[in-house]
Amino acid sequence: MSTIRDLWDLGEPWEPQVARNWGEAISDAVDEVPNRTLDDLSDVDASAPDIGDVIVYDGVNWVPQDPDKVLDDLTDVDVSSASSGDVLVFDGTNWVPGDTDKTLDDLTDVDVSNAQDGEALIYDDGTWVPGDTDKAINDLTDVNTTGVEDDNVLVYDNGVWVPGSAAESLNDLDDVDAGAPDDGDVLAYDSGAGKWVANDAYATTDDIDTRAIVFAIALGG
Repeated sequence: MSTIRDLWDLGEPWEPQVARNWGEAISDAVDEVPNRTLDDLSDVDASAPDIGDVIVYDGVNWVPQDPDKVLDDLTDVDVSSASSGDVLVFDGTNWVPGDTDKTLDDLTDVDVSNAQDGEALIYDDGTWVPGDTDKAINDLTDVNTTGVEDDNVLVYDNGVWVPGSAAESLNDLDDVDAGAPDDGDVLAYDSGAGKWVANDAYATTDDIDTRAIVFAIALGG
């Protein structure tokens, strides 16, 4: 291929001040240029293009390619298993078809594999699992009904409600020691014992706590 140097290097030193017949020189050079096509270039492989193609570099050569791309032409998309209604979901590597109609069991923190009629989802150590909402009193964390008997009541004992006997008489109360009272006796508080005890309603204040008299009056003694 001719170059600009070929146009002025006519075997004589370059003398800009010397007039040259450039028209004739350029015409001669153009006549020497061969008829070339895009595919003649060493880094182009355009041997079989389709109408509307463009040339795209494929890492080695420039090659024809349809500019109208579809999703599956993209390197990080795989829609080969797409079904009607699917959306594209990223799976950590590629965008793939996925169903947007999720169910509870599709969620990563839910396991409903053993669900039974009437159960609810209960949170258990990081996962929502089926459970029975019809709780019994012994299901409560602060109740222990072990050893319960007929007519027992729940008595609070050091943070836990446990079975105990219900008070059926005065002597069943923890702060009462009525012993074997006589007819007409009243309950008088004995500060030394820290309990209410049976006493003669007509005892003197030297014998019992003065509150016994008040209690006796209240009873109409």
